[in-house]
Amino acid sequence: MEEDQIIPICDLRHDPDRYRKHFVVLRRVAALIGTVMLVSPAAGTTADGELSVGDISGFLAARSASQSMQYQDAAIHYMELLSNRPDDRYLWVEALQSYLAAGKTDDAVELAGRMEGAGISDFSSDTILFLDAVRGNDFTDAARRFDNREISLGPESEVVLGAWLKFGEGEIEDALAMLREPPPEIKPNIVNFHAGLALALKGDFEGAAEMFAGVVAEEGIPQTIISQYVMARAQTLVQLGRSEEAAQLLEDYHGIVSQAWSGTVEHLRRRITDDEVVEFDFIRDARGGIALFYLTVAHEFFTEGNRPYLTLFFGRFAEFLEFGTANFHYEMGRYLSDAESHQLSLESWELIGPEDATFLASQIARAEALERLGRRDEAGALLSELAAAHPEEVDTHLALGNHQLDLDEYPEAEQSYGTAITLLQDAYQSDSGQEEAASTRFLNWRPYYYRGIARERDGDWENAKSDFRIALELSGGNAFVLNYLGYSMLIYGDDVEEAEILIRQAVELEPENAAIADSLGWALFLQERYEEALPHLERSGQLLPDSAEVLDHLGDLYWMLGRKREAVFQWRRALVFDDEYVDEERVVRKIEVGLDEVLLEAENSHTLVRP
Repeated sequence: MEEDQIIPICDLRHDPDRYRKHFVVLRRVAALIGTVMLVSPAAGTTADGELSVGDISGFLAARSASQSMQYQDAAIHYMELLSNRPDDRYLWVEALQSYLAAGKTDDAVELAGRMEGAGISDFSSDTILFLDAVRGNDFTDAARRFDNREISLGPESEVVLGAWLKFGEGEIEDALAMLREPPPEIKPNIVNFHAGLALALKGDFEGAAEMFAGVVAEEGIPQTIISQYVMARAQTLVQLGRSEEAAQLLEDYHGIVSQAWSGTVEHLRRRITDDEVVEFDFIRDARGGIALFYLTVAHEFFTEGNRPYLTLFFGRFAEFLEFGTANFHYEMGRYLSDAESHQLSLESWELIGPEDATFLASQIARAEALERLGRRDEAGALLSELAAAHPEEVDTHLALGNHQLDLDEYPEAEQSYGTAITLLQDAYQSDSGQEEAASTRFLNWRPYYYRGIARERDGDWENAKSDFRIALELSGGNAFVLNYLGYSMLIYGDDVEEAEILIRQAVELEPENAAIADSLGWALFLQERYEEALPHLERSGQLLPDSAEVLDHLGDLYWMLGRKREAVFQWRRALVFDDEYVDEERVVRKIEVGLDEVLLEAENSHTLVRP
């Protein structure tokens, strides 16, 4: 078997050593989830053999529902198939995982119990029954299931989950001992974090603060827990009377924490600086610690970006334990959106109320989901409503501006971005007397960048150029700002040499970006450095074979190099794809008479036309 081959769950159940080997690295957890979104048998068959002709339509309907992420419909189809094939293990597992994906955890628990009664064991069913025991605070039964069933995710889970189970059973010192002395193969930062949480729940805030400090000491804070770490450590410091230190910690990590937590982090900072009473309530019991571990696993896959279905499953496990903070619902919505399940993401975000710190972020995310579902009018109405109801919030105007920009409503987008910029400038001026770390929170380059795009597309190049230069300074040289400014300078006939310098800087930052490679090739083309331009434009054409603009550029270059047949071929390819930046009539004319004649016609008509 190849190392990266997906391993069906049934194979792992018969080979525990292989099972554990693949779970030591989180990337191998895909093998345990298996069927619904990873591997499906050929049409007309299940894992236990061929389907009857009468069942084939139901099976295909179930698969189609799963692939379109209509998981509840998929579960219904699989349950109907099970009525005819009650001994088919594959159908049991598919039905269960469909219920989990749909968030129908009560149905999943009921089905997992039936599977256990029928002697059918699976990672998903075993885990959901384990979590059901945890949810009911039956930690004795949960510990039995954890010990007897192969639901461990490797050494880290055996230590962290094992410790929380002991904590839940009242064996607090044994739990802390497990977390303080983990096996040497485990990186201590995750364990230290959970040890700090356990100590805080015990009331030992001095010990908790020491453990949280250990999280920082060991190779920095893992991205998967950075937001949770900041909140938990800040609440701990407040309990020790170190409120100024807590507020500074939250200030230092502003902009680093995930979007799901940024509003909550800022809200806590304000509560601390306003001397409000702040208790340690980040988690309240062992159940919260276990939920947080599964949330961390989900976030690991979300960060990787290539396992959306695993993000969804482990997020559902955390959700099952009613880890229902607004932050969690926001993150769960993001996980679902990442898995292209936008309707389900809407359901998560609708659980967040106006009183929650993540409300605005969740509503903006709702608008994005509505856009992706093709409900653009609803998205626009929601964003307009948010901007009107919260005129003081920069993000509402930015989101509305982005929506308007996508609709080519350039004057309206410019106005929305302008409002965001005014708010940022006012906030910066009011905060300018404080520490630099605080004031730089208000120096946001994005509204300048996007307003520059709106202005450029509306024909206001001089003001657009000014916005791009401000964005470039504030961003510290962002690659996309460098490229947009540099390429626009080429289009408008500005300093080509400066444009090349800007674009080369962008290439250094984003060497694999095909669009930026095209910009560099075009800058060299305009300076008649055709041989130098060739590798950049050819590479861009390979990476963006459906970009009419890139193909048009490549055709022009081939013509200038005397490769006229290849030039015509690329121009013909360019006409296949729609592109607002390509003049199709001009491309057709080049095919008819060649580039030289088109340039001569433009010169004779005194029309400024770039090659």
